[in-house]
Amino acid sequence: MLPRRTHVFPLVSVSLLAFLPAVTGRAAPGPVGVSLSVRTHTGGETTGEIPKNMVMIGRGTFRMGLTKKELQKLFSPDTAQMYDKLTAMYPDHDETVGDLLVDIYEVTNQQFQTYLDAKNLPPSQDLVELNWSYWNAGKKVEGLPPGKEQHPVRGISWYEAARCARWLGKRLPTEVEWEYVARRGLKKDQYYPWDGKGWDAWDRSKCANTYNSRQGQDGISPWVVGHWKEDVSKDGVFDLCGNVGEWTSSEFLPYTGYEPLEEKIRGRGRKTFRFEYASDDKVVRGGSCHGTALQNNLLVRWGTSPRNAMEAVGFRTVMSALPGMDQLNDAMKRELTLLSGDFRDKLDMSNEAIAAQIVHYQDPRDNVIRGTSYLAFTKVDKLPTKWGNLVKRSVEEPVPLGILTTSSRIVDPDLPAGSYAFYFKGKGESKEQKEARKNAGKSGGEDKKEEKPKVLSDAEKRELAEQAEVQRELEKIGAVRTPRIDPLDVPTDQDILIIKNEAGDDVAWVPANVEEVRPHATHMSYIAGGGANEVNGTAAAGSALGADPGPNDLATIQFSVRAGSASRHPQLNLNLQFPPGAFEPIDPPAEDDGKKKR
Repeated sequence: MLPRRTHVFPLVSVSLLAFLPAVTGRAAPGPVGVSLSVRTHTGGETTGEIPKNMVMIGRGTFRMGLTKKELQKLFSPDTAQMYDKLTAMYPDHDETVGDLLVDIYEVTNQQFQTYLDAKNLPPSQDLVELNWSYWNAGKKVEGLPPGKEQHPVRGISWYEAARCARWLGKRLPTEVEWEYVARRGLKKDQYYPWDGKGWDAWDRSKCANTYNSRQGQDGISPWVVGHWKEDVSKDGVFDLCGNVGEWTSSEFLPYTGYEPLEEKIRGRGRKTFRFEYASDDKVVRGGSCHGTALQNNLLVRWGTSPRNAMEAVGFRTVMSALPGMDQLNDAMKRELTLLSGDFRDKLDMSNEAIAAQIVHYQDPRDNVIRGTSYLAFTKVDKLPTKWGNLVKRSVEEPVPLGILTTSSRIVDPDLPAGSYAFYFKGKGESKEQKEARKNAGKSGGEDKKEEKPKVLSDAEKRELAEQAEVQRELEKIGAVRTPRIDPLDVPTDQDILIIKNEAGDDVAWVPANVEEVRPHATHMSYIAGGGANEVNGTAAAGSALGADPGPNDLATIQFSVRAGSASRHPQLNLNLQFPPGAFEPIDPPAEDDGKKKR
């Protein structure tokens, strides 16, 4: 029998900022030297700080790409061999980007090494060969070269960059986001971060490129991030035009309206130029220490296999301004892949629907992120009919209500860290439960006869093969499959929420705690411990949630869904218990090496 919730704790409605030990007020126990950057979203409002070395970029619409006339200015006999590649910047079109948090600097070797150490991963052979090796006393040594800690990491594949970004609590930018960040505030004919019009504004002395990058025994080397003070966006984002190219999350596809271009080339007559795109490739943006005038600008784009690791390609990360959105999108993309299309379409990813908190643990000496934690939830936008009708129908077919993803293990119900879908089942016995109960009664007093092996149909064999493939994919991402609920373990005398895991199995249930309210935003509240040790999670009290937490920490998510045309709608209270101090940092900071804060 799975653990179930049969009790309700007293709750206080507070900001989820209190889900972590407070930065001010009474000092919480934990590693000395680790600071918290907490961003919380509850009740439709976001509070907290953004991680150090990030900047907020406001929503906006911009012109992306080049017109045919602008592109033709690049064509000359000297660039003829690159015509096909240059056409990838064509045509121009409008794009809109939402509020965004962006890394000021490219991800450094030191940050990437911190990630590898935390995950207990060795550096890849490509990283060692292309970046992390150096000559010492005539011998080649494998490892991060001394003095290169603040240089951008390079020689990593797209997969490595994406996994590191996820561990940082962030993500890779889309191609549209990258160009918006780079060109925001510039005139249409500005193709470089500094002043000047058109292609004539190129100045090789203003960014890290093949002309001024240092060449030595280890090859061409990029510079310390942020060194080139004129290679910076209007919002203070460095190294967009040079240093290392940057992976994006976008597939390498033509811009909308793209068509081959026919040009007359001196001495070669008319020729049609077209670029061969590949959706399996990922877009790389930005110039590099290996680049020249044609490659080091804010519009050039090219694609390569995500498996490739290149000497002059690294990455920077971004976060959606709405906390929890990236984690929820990632959960649907990587873990909750078996959600029906109808369920996905109904999920509400708006400001009012999401409740979440994300915490970054940063070393204040160098702002290197030591780890992250998160909890995020969202609900469906509306139900297809009135609540009373759905309560009856849900006895046989549970109704999807929302999804949750968390970096922490859940104590009650007993579930590992991961992503889960929640379904409502009304009070009553389903046909499946009736059948299971009857079968259990029949087999209770009878001698079991030896059964012959069942002959599987082709359809059953295919289903088993598909299940095995799902399990293999789950193991690749480190997901833990929890046991499936037996129908007899689900109560019939109360309304409940059934929880499904990433494989689509029913793995737990909790009381639904349904009330009727007017529509409101999704809220979270938090209490650390219970009884004599209870600490209410109020930010104003300067709570130290890890000081004497008692048995477990309790989080409550209150959310309502629109049902029919009534003015009052069902509100559900989801109560979850987490381990004491589940969201506190557990690894001590590195020893002080005398490095100054960047």
